[in-house]
Amino acid sequence: MPLDWNVTENFDYTSTTATAEHLPKRPYTWWNPQRTKLTTANAAYFMQGACDPTVNNVSDPTYYQGCTDENNDLRTGGVVKPTANNFFIYDKAKDFAWLLKALFEIHTDAKTIGIFFANDGAGSTVTFPGHQYDGTVEYESIGCNWMRTTHPRNGQFIATLEEVQNCHTRGERAPMREYNPLERQWCRDQVERDMLLAEGKSSLTAQNIMSTGPYLDAASSDNMWVLTFGQAVFDRETHMFIGCTLVDVSVEQLFDVLLGSTMVGETAESALVRWDELGSVIVATQWNPKEEDEIAYVVQDGIDLNLGITEEIFSEMKNLVDFSEPWDPRYARKVYEETVLENDGKLVMMHPIPPIPYVYDPLYFPEYMIIISLDEQEAYGLLDSMDVIIDQDVSDSWKQIGKLVGIGSAVVVFSILFISLSLVRPLRWMQHVAGMIIESAGNVGSDNLKENLLEELDSGDSKQFCAPKTEVTQLLKEFDKMIRHFR
Repeated sequence: MPLDWNVTENFDYTSTTATAEHLPKRPYTWWNPQRTKLTTANAAYFMQGACDPTVNNVSDPTYYQGCTDENNDLRTGGVVKPTANNFFIYDKAKDFAWLLKALFEIHTDAKTIGIFFANDGAGSTVTFPGHQYDGTVEYESIGCNWMRTTHPRNGQFIATLEEVQNCHTRGERAPMREYNPLERQWCRDQVERDMLLAEGKSSLTAQNIMSTGPYLDAASSDNMWVLTFGQAVFDRETHMFIGCTLVDVSVEQLFDVLLGSTMVGETAESALVRWDELGSVIVATQWNPKEEDEIAYVVQDGIDLNLGITEEIFSEMKNLVDFSEPWDPRYARKVYEETVLENDGKLVMMHPIPPIPYVYDPLYFPEYMIIISLDEQEAYGLLDSMDVIIDQDVSDSWKQIGKLVGIGSAVVVFSILFISLSLVRPLRWMQHVAGMIIESAGNVGSDNLKENLLEELDSGDSKQFCAPKTEVTQLLKEFDKMIRHFR
């Protein structure tokens, strides 16, 4: 497993076919292809101060001032923040790089998958796909004083004072070549959540993965907002802190999905926000992550998301159901499905995420909410338009029904007339033949009567066509017999 700066690209990112094969459903631009190298053949390992000793160009992503081969000595952990455990972490980490590759290939929404080790306070990382850190980029440290907290599982500090001193101070801006994941909020949040789980103060279970963000990706030179999913890892025996796990998902994809799904009307706006006090915006139709450099809140002054949301409405939305007490799943789903709030000419609807379960779960609690708003005028206009469309459809339907009734009536009358004629014609023929017999009765010299009667039998008038069998049919049959035996 190479150090990040020594990554060798295994495909041509300018080839659409190659990119689709190695990074399915992901844009290569996520990894700054013009700046850094990327490989899907292996993961990459990073420790503070790792760099290319042959590079003297300060604008090169692998450059680090004063870099020598000692910076990359895995046995010591380099020269910036050397640690005794660095080599053992690297040696074990390379054995499960294949697992990160498999997870990356399965989950096509993931930008980066990795394990970020505490490494005695110095931090080190194993990430897939293997990519170079851009040393020209800086990040802001939150410090590591949070690690001087006692963990309830073992009653010990999360880190020693010496380990905390391996971190940059709070607010300090450090180059990515000195990156320490312990100084990032997402890793701190994972540890603090585990402490809440240990104390029984969290409604979530240990199996639920925590999400953090969105926040600007420290490893990207461009504005890339990401959500991080993962949880802290602790030694099963000693409960000592080992590190944090990470799956980064680009918010850009969520933004594109949100734009594509907001098709209720021209004035429709929507947002995915956290179920927190201010409603931290994950993504919104009026908050483009490709352009923004500051996080937004749904009730924040100065940022107009055009949702018609106030602090009171946001609070009312969250309090429609009290999930901290026993609740009815059917009622909870119904109240969120049917509640529409009005404010400032807007109709506002929302629904919890994850979806409310159909069976009561005492540990369920929403993590996000989806908010959709629509101008009242357009909403009622849509209703009026629907009324007009429905009325027109009803009118057209009646016209069609009238045509069908007219055609059907004509078909019925014609059928009755045809059947009537088919029944009456043989009767008229019998009347005609009977007249012939009566006129010939008593006339000597009417030897041709039988021949004439037989000719009448062969005429079409003596037959029934397309008529049901009735008493007329039987009468016609007997009349036929009589004539054929007539002398």
